[in-house]
Amino acid sequence: MVVGIRSLGLVAAALTTASAIVLSPVAPPSHSVPAPREVALPVSLAGVADPVSLYGDVINQTVGSAGAVVTRLVKDPAPIVTNIARNQVAYVSGLGASVFEGFWTGLYISVSSIFYGGGGGSVPFLEVMAYFIGTYVSETAQQIRTSVNANVAGVAAQLPGAGSMIAGAITTPLLAGQEGARSIAEDIADSAKARDLASLTRAVVDAPGVLVNAVVNGRCGVTSCTHPGLLTPEIGTIASVLNFRDSIASAIKPFTGGPFAPSGAAAAKPDKPAGASRSSGQAPRKSTAAGHSKRAAH
Repeated sequence: MVVGIRSLGLVAAALTTASAIVLSPVAPPSHSVPAPREVALPVSLAGVADPVSLYGDVINQTVGSAGAVVTRLVKDPAPIVTNIARNQVAYVSGLGASVFEGFWTGLYISVSSIFYGGGGGSVPFLEVMAYFIGTYVSETAQQIRTSVNANVAGVAAQLPGAGSMIAGAITTPLLAGQEGARSIAEDIADSAKARDLASLTRAVVDAPGVLVNAVVNGRCGVTSCTHPGLLTPEIGTIASVLNFRDSIASAIKPFTGGPFAPSGAAAAKPDKPAGASRSSGQAPRKSTAAGHSKRAAH
C-alpha cells in the first residue's frame, strides 16, 4: 500500500516538472552583437565645384597674346617691303634732283657768262647743262650703288640665323606641349596615389586645357619662360618669325644720298673780274666760265 502511494507521488512529481518545462522553456544564452558603425569620410568637392575654370583663363590668355600679335602686325605689316619701296622712291627722287640741280647749275653758268663775258662770247648753255647734269647724276648713281650693295650685304648677314629661327619656331611649341603633358601625368598620378577624388577629377577635366594652353601660350613663369608657345609675346613661334622679319628690315638702311656738288661746280660760278669797272675805261676781261667748265670736265 505504501509502495503504491510512493509510485503515484513520483508520477505526479514528474508530471509537474514536465509541465513546468513546457510552460517555461529555457532559452539559450544570447550574445549581443553590436550594430555596424557608420564611418563618414571627409570628402571635399571644392576642387570640382568649377572644373572648367581653367578654360576661362586659357581663353583670356590666348586672346591677350593674339591681340599683341595682331597689334604688332597692324602697326607695321610689311617692314621689308616698306623699306625697299621707300628706298626706290628715294633713288628716283635723288636722280630727279640731280637732273634738276644740273639744269639750274648749267643755266647759272651760261647766264653768268653773258653778264661777265664783256662781249667776248658766252658759254654754250646746252654743253654746260649736259656736263653738270651728267656730273650730278653720275655721283647720285654711285651713291645708289653703294646703298644697294650695303643693304644686300646687311640682309645677307642676317640669313644664317634663318635656320635656327625656323627650328626654334617649330620645336618650342612642341616642347611646351611635352612639358604640359608631363605636368598632366604628374597631377593625375599624385591625385590617384593620394586617393584624392576631387584633385583627380580636376586633373582629368583640366587636362585638355592644360595641353592646349601649353602649346598656344607656353609653359611660362612669372619672370621667365623656358618653354614658349605659339603666341608667347616676344619669344614665341610667331614672335620669333616677326623678330627675324624685323632684323632683315633693319638691315635695309634708308637712302640718304642725293645730288653731289662736285668741287668744280663752285669754281664754275665766276666772280666779277677785278678791275672790270667800266668807269676806268678798260674793257672787262673775257669770262673764264668756259675755261672753268673745261677744267671741271678734266
